[in-house]
Amino acid sequence: MTVSATRAKGQEIPVTVVNPATAGSGSARCVCLEVATLISAADISPRVGSAGPVEAAFEVRLDAPSGVETTVDYATVDGTAVAGSDYEPASGTLRFPPNTTSLSVTVIVLPGADAAPAQAFGLALSGPVNARLATTMAIATIEYDDDAVPAPELTGLTPGTVGIGAPARVLTLHGQRFHPTSTVSVSGRGVVVVSTQYVDQATLRVSLNAWATAEAGPRDVTVTTPGSGSSTCAGCLRVTPAPAATGAAPALATGATERVITVSGTGFAPGAKPVFVGGSGVGVRSTEYVSSAALRVTVSVAQTATVGDYDIKVTNLDGGTTMCLDCYRVLAGPTVVAMTPPLVLRGSTLPVVITGTGFVNGVTVQGPAGVRFTNAIAVDSTTITAVISVELTRGRGVDLPITVVNPASAGWGQGTGRCLGISV
Repeated sequence: MTVSATRAKGQEIPVTVVNPATAGSGSARCVCLEVATLISAADISPRVGSAGPVEAAFEVRLDAPSGVETTVDYATVDGTAVAGSDYEPASGTLRFPPNTTSLSVTVIVLPGADAAPAQAFGLALSGPVNARLATTMAIATIEYDDDAVPAPELTGLTPGTVGIGAPARVLTLHGQRFHPTSTVSVSGRGVVVVSTQYVDQATLRVSLNAWATAEAGPRDVTVTTPGSGSSTCAGCLRVTPAPAATGAAPALATGATERVITVSGTGFAPGAKPVFVGGSGVGVRSTEYVSSAALRVTVSVAQTATVGDYDIKVTNLDGGTTMCLDCYRVLAGPTVVAMTPPLVLRGSTLPVVITGTGFVNGVTVQGPAGVRFTNAIAVDSTTITAVISVELTRGRGVDLPITVVNPASAGWGQGTGRCLGISV
């Protein structure tokens, strides 16, 4: 009889039995042989000092990928090191998903004196499923060294939120036994640690980016000190939804000063700040939080501001931000070119004609101190008729300012021209 097989770790394999010619060359095939995966664990030598505990990680490996789940039980075993005084006992079951070849068992090694002799404990493996044991015990030899870096302990962080879209959000991590080599990571997708600053053994400062693709909800934060261990604060960081502006009204025109508009949207939080992007000359003077859907914003628009569409970017205090494209339009305000007559005597009252652009019904005209305009009428978009009165005590001057202010229906636009002269 001849038996042929193809070796495959952890999987059943076909076996074909073929009789010789003297028996009629018959054959039969079955799936009846399995090649066992081997499980092993390596010895380790953790270093610990008097400053604090460290994490000792036993690596448990399969000698080849397996097509089925493989499990093995583990438990620490006292040697010269005793559970509770030299290390914290650990036990459980390791589960290797298909095609996974390496997992680790972490044991906390407790601090000791620098002069203490080396001590050892074991990690016993038993009860394998879909595998055989290549080793039944791995040994941890504890080396006591006061230069050893202890494992960190993370107890919390402030502030505890980061908004979706936040760039360079700075958080302060609190705990014990942090080290200049400690690093920070955040669970889940879309939140990235940009930088970590070691402040002292109890404080780390990190900068985070929360991409627009991040999902809202709690996240775990982990501090890791290479060669010593890690500490995780479960759910310590909450990712919050980003605010979203959808529009703003009323529209303002160039020259509008200290006018209130309402920015509408969703997800606004107290302290939210809007910025107008895409042109120049639109300045936010103050912002009042009304609700999660509305902000009351006091805005001034320079006479030289860009006319046209602006984007609105709203940022919450937790850094969450989004951009509303072309959400706001700045209108063209009036311009003042000339006044006829251009020269007026002190103490006189007379009709004048102001020329320029962008005039609308309801305009008002303002002059310098001691000069008053009344009965202003926009004849058309380029001409205003008005009556000017100059106080007798008003001083002489040339190229004095005249300001035309359009009404709310035209965005409170203002335009100023230096075209007034006063003589004795």
